[in-house]
Amino acid sequence: MTSAFYSCPQCRTVRPADQPRCPECGHQVVGVEATVPAGGPAGPVAADRSGGPQWQPGSPREPGYQPHPQGDWPAGAWPPPAADVTSMDATSMPALSQVLRSPPSRRDVRRAAAILAAAVVAAAGLIALNGLFTPGRAAEGFFAALANRDFDGARARLTAQPGPDEPLLASAQLADDGYTPPRHARVESVEVGDDGDAATARVAFEIGDSPVVTELQLVRSGRSWLLFQGWRVQEGQFAVLVDAPNATEVEVAGVRVPANAAVPAFPGSYQAKLPDNPLLEAAPVTAYALGGEQPAELEPNVKATANEQVGKQITDYLARCARSTELQPPGCPFGTSSSDTVTGVRWGILSYPKSKLEATADGIVVTTTSSGEAEVTGVIPYYDGTSYPFSDSVSFDVDGQVTVENGRVRWQPGE
Repeated sequence: MTSAFYSCPQCRTVRPADQPRCPECGHQVVGVEATVPAGGPAGPVAADRSGGPQWQPGSPREPGYQPHPQGDWPAGAWPPPAADVTSMDATSMPALSQVLRSPPSRRDVRRAAAILAAAVVAAAGLIALNGLFTPGRAAEGFFAALANRDFDGARARLTAQPGPDEPLLASAQLADDGYTPPRHARVESVEVGDDGDAATARVAFEIGDSPVVTELQLVRSGRSWLLFQGWRVQEGQFAVLVDAPNATEVEVAGVRVPANAAVPAFPGSYQAKLPDNPLLEAAPVTAYALGGEQPAELEPNVKATANEQVGKQITDYLARCARSTELQPPGCPFGTSSSDTVTGVRWGILSYPKSKLEATADGIVVTTTSSGEAEVTGVIPYYDGTSYPFSDSVSFDVDGQVTVENGRVRWQPGE
């Protein structure tokens, strides 16, 4: 069985002979009839790359025919890839039907499946990475590092690296027994600011057996990985504050820090006490660095040994004053006067004062609770060679200031 077809010289669409106009472009076709076998072209007709048939050498060509710029298709290549096959009889072109209905190869199926799987894995990976670069994950990582006493991990999540003036933000203090890190932290909520560069995470955790909830401030780190930008914990939002009257320093987690001042610290609880001091002592207290915390208060008391040392110093001081041969011993708490010349002056302590050491806003002071009494005797000589005995008694106090100098307690009399 054969069929007659024409090739449109305008668009190269193959059409049946009974169609005078090209069904593709509408061109009026006057061509040479080509005989096409039912199984495809037997020789004189082949498909070109544009989709139109090409006559092989020795075959008649259409009037005015111009070869396609891409050249002729190899003989037997049928049907043309872009040919209008809707008007063709599929029964007369089994090769075309076979091409259209042929299933993909196993290799193509495996390749398509591999590409799809890779795309799914890549998408899942991007979603997972995006989850890692969130303020909530940054907060979780920060508290996890603290729970493990991982100084490098905690420090790396801060916006700024701790300096030498921040002794509590150090590896030794994170490892000290006096520090209790937060544990079992969980982020309850995260609120990102309108500008997208700051966030507040509400974090619940435990300090020892006590539940705690605090807010953690985070900012974008400014560093990015691929398309993702990380978050960091705002440094300086947690601090330890220990009030200790009459003390200039306190010891927190094994390091001395200024007393009565906020000192930057990692979140958690800290044991605070007075450093070794010959004058004062206080029971340790727990200070918390949780954000907006109240200060811990140490209550220093004068050591019993300091009382003994001060008492001895006062006694020695009075003894030196009593050895004076003047009515008004210099630098002493007692003295008297006379309009007459007094010779042979001698002082004696009739009773010693009672006093106490106490901590006040002015420091550690000695306050007299009961005055002492001193007596002076002497002789008033007359011009005729005779003399008249002289005596007097006076009360006195021993108020003064107590300090520590070169590791020793020192009492200084008041003026």
